[in-house]
Amino acid sequence: MEMILINKCNSKYNHTRGMTLIELMIAIAVIGLLSAIAYPAYTNHILKANRIAVLADIAKIQLEIEEKYINSYSSIASSIISGGTCSFCDTQLDKYTLSFEDLTATTYTIKAVPKNEQQNDTCAGNSYNEITLNQFNVASPSECW
Repeated sequence: MEMILINKCNSKYNHTRGMTLIELMIAIAVIGLLSAIAYPAYTNHILKANRIAVLADIAKIQLEIEEKYINSYSSIASSIISGGTCSFCDTQLDKYTLSFEDLTATTYTIKAVPKNEQQNDTCAGNSYNEITLNQFNVASPSECW
C-alpha cells in the first residue's frame, strides 16, 4: 500500500486560490471594453432587422391590395391597413406606422413612418423619414430596399 506524504513544514506559505483586486479590475475593464464595442453593433443590427421586417410587410400589403383589386384601390385599402397597422403584418406597433398615401381608384403609395428609436436607423449612412412603395413598384428611398 502506498502512502501520500504531505509537507506541512511551511504552512505559512499556503496559497489560497482566487483573484487579486488587480486581476478583478482588469477583467472588469476587458468586459467594459467589449461591451462598449458590441452594444452599438447590436443596436444597429436591431434597427436593420426592424427595417427589413417592415419592408417585408410593405411587400405583403402590396400583394394583398393587388390581389383584391377589382375596380378601385381605395375601396379595399381600409380592410388592409387600419390604425397604422395591418392584421397580417409582423411589424411591431412601436416601430413603424403603416398607411396609404395618394390613394385613388388607380394609384396608391404604401408608406411606413419610423417611430421611437427606429428613427435612428440609416440606410447606406443616410437617415430617412419614411419608406414608400407605389403601384408601379417604385420604392423610396432606394438605398433602403
